[in-house]
Order: sequence, then structure tokens, then C-alpha cells
Amino acid sequence: MDMATYFRLIDRCGEFSSLILSDDGKTCLGAVTKDGTLYLADRVILASGAWTPSLIDLQDQCCSRAWVYAHMQITPDEAKEYTNCPVVYNEDFGFFFEPNKHGIIAEPSALLRGESRESEPKLISISPRSHARHPLDTYPDASEESIRRAIQVLLPKFKDRELFNRTM
Repeated sequence: MDMATYFRLIDRCGEFSSLILSDDGKTCLGAVTKDGTLYLADRVILASGAWTPSLIDLQDQCCSRAWVYAHMQITPDEAKEYTNCPVVYNEDFGFFFEPNKHGIIAEPSALLRGESRESEPKLISISPRSHARHPLDTYPDASEESIRRAIQVLLPKFKDRELFNRTM
């Protein structure tokens, strides 16, 4: 009996376009990628994140959300003050993480609010847009304002610090 587990990195051959279901529609047998490749398996683990609703109807069990973030440069001396600091989360403003291993970057982030509910289920016609495939994308002006407000409230001494690597 073959008990091995095999992983496929779909990014090399394209995105999923559909799932392969059993005749009764209750069992997932595999997936088809946009390039037409079929992947069949005894057990399918779908790890598609925000793209999940493009493959299956989640029936309002979850919804995709977007987080925006930007980086700001801080000095090594400033970073020492935040070493081993826990992640700061404020429901209104988002997250701040301790500086990275080099001690020079902090990451303010904010939830991009805005969701919609329909009275009747509708198929999703497009997948989320990712920064990995669109690296020049940034975030809306309102997100810049939101992050600036978060810095003003949670880390006021950095309120005038330049932000870079803005993304969603």
C-alpha cells in the first residue's frame, strides 16, 4: 500500500480553474489548472486562501478581506526599544510588529474595510488581485490616511516617518 504524500506547487503550471467533483458533487477528486492540467488525488487539501470562493461556494461561511501595510525605517537605537515587543493590535487601527531581525523596519498595517452582502448568492467572476503578480500595485489613498492615523495614535514619535513598500 502506497502511503506517500505528494505535493504539487500549482504556481509552476498555472492557477486552478475548477475542481473535479464526483458524480454526486460531494467529493473532491482533484483540480484542473488554467493550462488544462488535471490533478487527481485520493485526498485533496485546498489551500487557496482568498481565492477559495472562486472555486467553491462558501455560502457566507467566510469572506475574503484585504490588509494594507507599509514599512517605515527606524534606526537601530529606535529598534532596540521595541526588541521582543509583542505584536500590537488595535481593532480600529490594525497591527504593528516588532522590527525585523535587522532591527530597522516596523510594519504598520490596517484592515481595508469594505465588504458587501447580497440578498441572493452570486458567482464570483474574478479572483483577488495579488501583490505577487502585480508588484507595482499600491493601496488606496484612504489606506495611507488610515495607516498615518494608526501611527499617530500608537507610535506618535514616528508620525512623520516616511513610509515605503506600500501594498495590499
